[in-house]
Formats: sequence, C-alpha cells, structure tokens
Amino acid sequence: MHHFERGLSPVDFQKVKRHYITWNDRFGKSHEHCLIGDALYERQHHYCAYCETWLKQKTDGFIEHLARRSDFPQRAFDWSNLFFCCRHNDSCGIYKDNQKIRFDVRDIVDPSMEHPQDFFIFDQLGHVFPKRGMAPEDEKRARETIRVFNLENSERLRHIRQKVAKAVAYFLQSDCQPDDSAIDRFLEMVGDVDCISVYFSLLGRRMP
Repeated sequence: MHHFERGLSPVDFQKVKRHYITWNDRFGKSHEHCLIGDALYERQHHYCAYCETWLKQKTDGFIEHLARRSDFPQRAFDWSNLFFCCRHNDSCGIYKDNQKIRFDVRDIVDPSMEHPQDFFIFDQLGHVFPKRGMAPEDEKRARETIRVFNLENSERLRHIRQKVAKAVAYFLQSDCQPDDSAIDRFLEMVGDVDCISVYFSLLGRRMP
C-alpha cells in the first residue's frame, strides 16, 4: 500500500449529491469527477493506493470505492471512501469487486490515515506478511487487507517484489556496509517504480 495525505475534498460533495443524486455515467463525465480523480492521483503520488503500481498517466487508473457502491450506496460520495486504483484484474479494487469479497471496511488498513509500513513486511521471495509484534486486532487488519486486495497471491505482484529484493541485494553486495548517504542515493536513483515502499522496507528505511 502507498501512504498519502488525503487532505480536503476538491469538491463540495453535498452540492454534487444534490445535482447528480447517484454516481453514474453522467457524473463520470462531469468536471467534479475529473477534479476528484486529479486530486487522488496527485496526492497518491501517481501510485495505486493498494498494490503500489506506479501509474504513468491518470488513465492507467480509476477512482475506486473501498466500500462498494452496490453495498453502500450512501457512501458513493464519501470522500474518505475514495481511492485511486490501478486497473489490474488480479489485485486491488477490480479484484475485490469482481470476486464480490465480503469484508468489514474497518478491518482494512487506510493508507491515507495510517502508515502501511507499520503493518506489512516483505521477504526476498516477494511475499508480504503482517508485521511481527503487532496487537492482535492490527494483525487481523493487515491479514484482511492482504486478502481483500489479493496482495499475496498475485503472481504479478510477487514477481515485482522479487525484482525489488534482487535489486536491493545487489546494492548491498556492492557496498557491504552502506551508510545513510549511500542508501539515500540508491533510493533517489530508484525513482518512480512499482512497489517503491518495498525498497524502503528491505533497507530498513521509512517512507515519508
């Protein structure tokens, strides 16, 4: 998951609800819809909120409702329920909705309110796990988040994280005891890539 600051809504949702009533195709073509998508895309630093795929352009993703509109129509225009998400079928919002997975929204880690690095760790084989030593309720939330968005069983994501682990291992082998400045230079060199937080996690650094 990718941590970001949600901030204030870019639109007046009360006014939007009075004008459009439901989140439909007409609203999808509106200026307000565009503003919401732009705000989430930029505030999430062009990353999918759930799997951390880097989205080169806005059309690579879409506005996702964590609590599905079909289940919770009253939350369709709830700013806190909206995230920007990748279009992959094997994980994240599309997987959650296509599989009709049942879950309690309160059991999902919110990357706009919490820091994912407090909940998840990764290994050299590309697996993701709940962080050790958490309170039972937080461990449950980490496991539910992994399950609902298929973050562990997606071969695509595991392959990406394996490549990250190899890159980190190569860096550590080339500089047996890298100091903070060497790690900072390496992370700056990495740039905008998929699963950027895995680099930070494996190097014991915290993302901003």
